[in-house]
Amino acid sequence: MRLTVLCAVCLLPGSLALPLPQEAGGMSELQWEQAQDYLKRFYLYDSETKNANSLEAKLKEMQKFFGLPITGMLNSRVIEIMQKPRCGVPDVAEYSLFPNSPKWTSKVVTYRIVSYTRDLPHITVDRLVSKALNMWDKEIPLHFRKVVWGTADIMIGFARGGKKDSCRLILCPVLFVHGLYQCSFLMKIKIL
Repeated sequence: MRLTVLCAVCLLPGSLALPLPQEAGGMSELQWEQAQDYLKRFYLYDSETKNANSLEAKLKEMQKFFGLPITGMLNSRVIEIMQKPRCGVPDVAEYSLFPNSPKWTSKVVTYRIVSYTRDLPHITVDRLVSKALNMWDKEIPLHFRKVVWGTADIMIGFARGGKKDSCRLILCPVLFVHGLYQCSFLMKIKIL
């Protein structure tokens, strides 16, 4: 009798394992766990709630963000995107840095170099800045365009620190691009 009870206690928990939810779409358990981790990290998904509607909503949110068909189902295309390297900054956040959540509406971001360093020819600086922005241009849905006068979205200037500061400084109002919010602030970068 005791042996029967012992066997039942040991084997019963394994037999009660539930199948993967319908949203798993035929994916392996490992892929399913990786997807949940991804949604926790970038979409504030709480896997502890065990709420299929919450999971489906987060999958739909992700699919919308990446321009995929919005099904709420985990499929090979979603898994493929989840496995790509990311910057680590969540796509969604529970706070707003700006009232009424203004968005950057233009697909074109202008930049202007207002002052140059004495250490490089102007054409070299122009080429390097253009090359750096073109790298971003290929990866995000924005296009960077240089302007030669007036106010630009990004104003770049090179300046030296005071007599006691041996480092050069780049002073540059920049855009807070992630989330496409319009913002301007002064960024100082020490160049050794």
